[in-house]
Amino acid sequence: MSSKSKSSIASPEGALSFLFSIFALLMWQVSVSQYNEATYFSIGLTWIILSLGALMASLINMIRGSEKGNTNLLATILLGFFPGLNMLISLALNGGGFSYQPTIIGLMYMIGAIFCFGAAWTRRYNPLYIWLRTIFVALGLFFVGLGDLTELSFFLSLGGWNLLIYSLLSLYYGLSVLYPYYGKSLPQGKSILEIWHKKSI
Repeated sequence: MSSKSKSSIASPEGALSFLFSIFALLMWQVSVSQYNEATYFSIGLTWIILSLGALMASLINMIRGSEKGNTNLLATILLGFFPGLNMLISLALNGGGFSYQPTIIGLMYMIGAIFCFGAAWTRRYNPLYIWLRTIFVALGLFFVGLGDLTELSFFLSLGGWNLLIYSLLSLYYGLSVLYPYYGKSLPQGKSILEIWHKKSI
């Protein structure tokens, strides 16, 4: 595929931001609330369907040569496929009388959190809310992973609340990406480096 045809593909960044916002909102809901098995099954199935859309959008970004393609793919796995499949598998196993321990999933979340913390360094030149968005998703994944490892609901809830903040910031980011197509713009603010340098003067 030529570079010309690649560049003609529209960016899915706005759509991905909304999908990631929905994923984080779902993780917040299931970490702070209790539902019956039918509701969990419906949530898990919806999660997987939305994840397929996010996977396609992430692959499009990679084909376009976007530097965000790899992080988009990781976020799709950690926020989409992992929790969705985990929910459906746990329902099936528990329904069959098997004991299910999601400790390995918790470990994967914590590894993903380390990656996200590292990614925050590269976004220090971006507007502050984008840097905070990365920090909150890292904290959310870390505490959700810790909750799965320790089976303590406190950590799961703490991770869920961090992911709720990430969800709201992702929604704002998605709107910021889409508004320019209609001749509008949203305030972006200064980067954390600009704020830091201003305070240092």
